[in-house]
Amino acid sequence: MSEEIVRETRSYTSAERRRRISKILKVRPHSKPRDIARELGCDLRTVKRDFDALAGHGGGSGGRWLVSYADFVTLMFGFFLILWASASQDPAKFSELAIAFQRAFNTGAMLGQQGTGQLIGKGGRMGQVQISPFARVAETAGELVAQMGLQDQVSIGSKKEGLVITLSGSLLFDPGKAEIREQGIDVLARLATLLDTTTGKVRIEGHTDNIPISTATFPSNWELSTGRAGAVLRFMTETVGLPADRFEIAGYAEFRPIVPNNSRENRATNRRVEIILMAPHTAAGQTQAAIDEAATVAPTKPAPAAASGGAATQPTYAPPAPKPATVAQKP
Repeated sequence: MSEEIVRETRSYTSAERRRRISKILKVRPHSKPRDIARELGCDLRTVKRDFDALAGHGGGSGGRWLVSYADFVTLMFGFFLILWASASQDPAKFSELAIAFQRAFNTGAMLGQQGTGQLIGKGGRMGQVQISPFARVAETAGELVAQMGLQDQVSIGSKKEGLVITLSGSLLFDPGKAEIREQGIDVLARLATLLDTTTGKVRIEGHTDNIPISTATFPSNWELSTGRAGAVLRFMTETVGLPADRFEIAGYAEFRPIVPNNSRENRATNRRVEIILMAPHTAAGQTQAAIDEAATVAPTKPAPAAASGGAATQPTYAPPAPKPATVAQKP
């Protein structure tokens, strides 16, 4: 009689058979019922029934449910831990956080806000959210630039002195000239209407690249940068009629570059005119713009130009520049 026939004639009690199956699963947890039936010499249907019974009560591979259960317990622990941490807030830190949010929203960091929201301040008081005038001007100017399709030549940003509207030199002037082009006149007229709705001082700055110029009208870039700032000033005051006592001009030549003057594109970026809506100084000596800077609305990437032309509002590249040629406009 063969070994298989001998195995098939073996008989076990139900308890003994299940005990043997359990031992096999502990040694080889991935064993199949058919393999166990052959090893024990038992009927496959009987072994499969015992196998399923053991699996349903944690025997062999049936213990896989413990993994899911452990994951569930871990997630519940994390959930209740978060609830506990949220319930045990430090009142002092919570108050500081509320004040920080209040300052952020009240300085116009969220452009386009209507100022109708409420925010908890000190002592839990509710107050109307106020939008900075700079933010309103920046938003309006950004919409104007978008309508005219001049995102590559005009940008709105901010620095410590106040709100900055940067115009590409190629938009306003022909190469080596200080006479405003027709396209530039249209843009400046619309910006002048916007400036007329504001108060405070306005500074107009002229900037060039590092390519020297030597003509009868402009012996150097100092004269060219100052002449271009002066041309914009005269348009604002004499043509449009804005109060002249609000304005001042400055020419920085090539000494305030935004990016290094090492390529045609970079030189085009550095050739620009900046109109700065000056922020009033606070009692602590800081400018209001340093407290409530307006977010950039229309980042600029000016197109290359062959000679004097445009710029974008970006972090200043060069170290502090020499004292500029500054001319204060009188009424």
